[in-house]
Amino acid sequence: MNAAGPYSRVLDDPLSALDAHVAKELVGKCIQGAFKEKAVLLVTHQLQFAHTADHIVVMSQGAVAERGTYADLVAREGGTFKAGTKTSAATK
Repeated sequence: MNAAGPYSRVLDDPLSALDAHVAKELVGKCIQGAFKEKAVLLVTHQLQFAHTADHIVVMSQGAVAERGTYADLVAREGGTFKAGTKTSAATK
């Protein structure tokens, strides 16, 4: 994949229609591979790749609910992100 061109990429929920194997390959080859030197804004409801992000912004009801690193957000008691990761894990 040729990632030449603009410095940034906006990916609006590219994982939504993919099974887990294909999504993992897309994240590995595209986001962490070809785009590793780019600024990537990944909009998604899928949290299984959140740990790979440098910074996470959590939205709730159209507003920023919280932001930080993965480690910061999972450590934050009562946080929106932590609650979402527990819910996501429970539904798997």
